[in-house]
Amino acid sequence: MYGADRPTDCAIRVTGPLVLEGMVTAGKNHERALRAIAPLPSRHDARRSVSTVMMVLGSAMIVWSGVIHLDLRSQGYSSIRTIGWLFLAQAITAFVLGAVVLITRRALAAAAGAVFLASTIGGLVWSVEWGLFGFQDSFSAPFATQSLGVEAAGAVVLLVACALASGKRGR
Repeated sequence: MYGADRPTDCAIRVTGPLVLEGMVTAGKNHERALRAIAPLPSRHDARRSVSTVMMVLGSAMIVWSGVIHLDLRSQGYSSIRTIGWLFLAQAITAFVLGAVVLITRRALAAAAGAVFLASTIGGLVWSVEWGLFGFQDSFSAPFATQSLGVEAAGAVVLLVACALASGKRGR
């Protein structure tokens, strides 16, 4: 019988022997035969899907951080000795690492992205609190709070993606 109570439901009821490519099933084997046709998604499939979405989001946040630093460099940070070059290096690294996370979707890449974003946060906080290479920054500087938010969220997202990607596989 095809159909169910609601139009969005789909049910198959097998009342007699079921033939699948020459295989005849009876009784309790119907359920196994139906799963051979359309297997139910496993926890591993769901974990992989969520991990993939998190990797894509994390990759975007890495690139976003790079765009912020490249923009800040063009707005005047390039004239600050050493800091200007660090901003350029951060942006280039962000673009490369963001692509690696997006393309590979591996736990190691996600972990590297999370560490990178946490290091970028650390650099800003260090610069604000103690100064860095003779330069003292401020949390009221352009994009400072946006950068902190993007990088913190990205680090968390990538750590979760890393955990999902490296976790035990479904049964």
